[in-house]
Amino acid sequence: MNKTKVAVCTGSGRHGGLGEAILRRLGQEGYRLVVTDIHGTGDEHLSSESEMASVAEELRSVGTEVMCHPCDVRSPDSVNQKRGGIKNVIIPKDNQPDLQEIPDQIKDSLNIIPVEWVDEIVSLALEKEPLPLKKSNKPKKQKTIKSSSEKNQEKQTH
Repeated sequence: MNKTKVAVCTGSGRHGGLGEAILRRLGQEGYRLVVTDIHGTGDEHLSSESEMASVAEELRSVGTEVMCHPCDVRSPDSVNQKRGGIKNVIIPKDNQPDLQEIPDQIKDSLNIIPVEWVDEIVSLALEKEPLPLKKSNKPKKQKTIKSSSEKNQEKQTH
């Protein structure tokens, strides 16, 4: 387990979303997680605080250490209150135009990494590539072939 690394995923406060899936995978790798999203009313674009808490609780149920923090990453005040030592920020490449809305003082203090594919997130966020799960190596129970006398004896005892 990697207890020294923390993964913060913005937009992860909705069930069934990409952010939740990313956090679930990083949790499997031992990361401590922060669920964060814009605190809204729960409409189609903004998660409610209770939905963020529900996502966090689901991640905790499998043994992952999780914090939940509503945060609007477009707001300097909101980011500065929650940032706590974050240096690298991975964003979807499609969101690059939105960076113009973030003040330079915030952008200049972060290493913002735009990515196009989920695989890029995994290689950037993890210290080593995860290995595929192995199939169980339990020995298969061998079928014993019974002689006709053993079969007859079974019939008589049952």
